[in-house]
Amino acid sequence: MRTTFTTLISLFALAIPSAEAQELINKNIYLIQLEQNDSAYQVTKASFLSSFNSFGTNDHPSFSSENKIYLSASLKKNGFDELDIFELDLTSKEKIQITETVENELHPKASPDAYYFTAIREEADVDRTKRLWKFPVFVKHEKDMGKPLFPYIGGIENYEWVNRSIAALVVEAENSHRLFLGKVSDNSTMFVASDVGTCIQKKNNSNNIYYLDKSFSNKWMIREAILSGNNKEDIDIQSIDQIESLAGQNYFGVLPNNQLISAKGSKLYIYDPKISEKGWTEIVDLSPLNITNIESIDVNNRLQLLLVTKD
Repeated sequence: MRTTFTTLISLFALAIPSAEAQELINKNIYLIQLEQNDSAYQVTKASFLSSFNSFGTNDHPSFSSENKIYLSASLKKNGFDELDIFELDLTSKEKIQITETVENELHPKASPDAYYFTAIREEADVDRTKRLWKFPVFVKHEKDMGKPLFPYIGGIENYEWVNRSIAALVVEAENSHRLFLGKVSDNSTMFVASDVGTCIQKKNNSNNIYYLDKSFSNKWMIREAILSGNNKEDIDIQSIDQIESLAGQNYFGVLPNNQLISAKGSKLYIYDPKISEKGWTEIVDLSPLNITNIESIDVNNRLQLLLVTKD
């Protein structure tokens, strides 16, 4: 399918932003080191990263470098529950608060532009509009120096950088979510799929993205959107099925070898597209480490996993 990028504004009037701030619940973050021996995986190290806020909300962690992560956390300062962005050094354990605002900041991630990182800001308007913002990396002490990307697009629930020019955007619509590609240079967009989940992941060493197709209520499929063409004017998209998601699971990650990883309860599972007939295979049960109710996974190229658990 060959499609041209177009600038869309009125389309996103259909996005239904949250009427009120999200309910914050207790979530915690763990760092897991996996080691692969042949086809087997084992856990060699586990760390509890959110001890500074263990009874609050800690969410959306992502690796910003080999030794640092971004996360959203609510410290309930002055009686308010807003989620702010923090950077945590995994070596020194130093924690830096980057934003301190009346809005929620969600899904902080490193961007292809080394001078900025990005996050979704749930703005303090009556509709709590969610837009994608960028923030300077080297001005953290200023607390808030951000500005919006794609300013005409509200209702953004998640995103993933495809390359320097294009971001994949999950946008809230009436009773569902839709997946778009957004072009940074001119804010143009391109429709990819409807009835998707909020989890999207980039395939390593490619521009392809994985997303969750929820078209059928009894069968959620992880699909791969294969992107080709040039980034200036148009792009080709073909979506193919990979595997049915673990029952009821909204999130998955991508290992460095492009195997998919997901969780159910305390157990981690992998899917190898090269051995598709095996389906999901359990690799480890983390319950002996008191890690249960795993909700989401982020992975770096050193086989380190950031796990969010929900109480």
